[in-house]
Amino acid sequence: MKKIMNNTCYWTILFFTGGIIGWLLEMIAFKGSHVNVSWIEIVLNLRGVLHGPWVPIYGFGFILLVLFGHKLKKYPIFLFIGNIVICGLLEYVTSYVLELIFNARWWDYSSKFLNLHGRIYVGGLLMFGIAGMLAVYLIEPWMRARLERINPCVKVVFAVLLITIFCVDVVVALQSPNLGMGVSIIGGK
Repeated sequence: MKKIMNNTCYWTILFFTGGIIGWLLEMIAFKGSHVNVSWIEIVLNLRGVLHGPWVPIYGFGFILLVLFGHKLKKYPIFLFIGNIVICGLLEYVTSYVLELIFNARWWDYSSKFLNLHGRIYVGGLLMFGIAGMLAVYLIEPWMRARLERINPCVKVVFAVLLITIFCVDVVVALQSPNLGMGVSIIGGK
C-alpha cells in the first residue's frame, strides 16, 4: 500500500510539474507573439481552458513521454519519433475534443507550415520531440532524485492539495472555461 501511495504521489507531482511548465511556456510564447501585451494582461488572461497555473495537456504529455520514454531510452532516434507521435496525437485529439465540448479553439496553426487542420504542425511537433528528450533524459531523473528525499507524508499532503485545487478548477472551467486572449469562438455559441 505504501508503494502504491508513493507512486501515485510521484505521478501526480509529475503531472502538475508538466502542466505548470507548459503554462509558463505558453505565457512566454504568447508574450513573444504579442509584443504590445503586458505580462500583467497575460497572467490575468491565463492560457488554457482552466483558470489555474497549469495546462493539463502538458501534464498528460509529460507523463506519457516519461512512461513511453523508459521503454525507448536506449534508442534516442526512436524515442524522438515516438515523442512526436505521442504529442501529435495528444494535441490533435485534445484540440478536437475541446472544440466539440466548448465550441472554441485554444490554438490554431492554420497559418503554420505543414499543419493538419490547424490542430498540429510540424514545427510544434519537432519542439515536442525535443522537449520529450529533455523530459526523459534530464527532467524526470532529476525530479525522481529530489522527490525520493521528501517525507512520504509531505508528498501525500502536497498531492492531495494539488488534486483538490485542480478538481475545483475543472468544475469551474466546465461551467465557465477560460476564454482569455488567443481563444477563438466557433459558430454562434
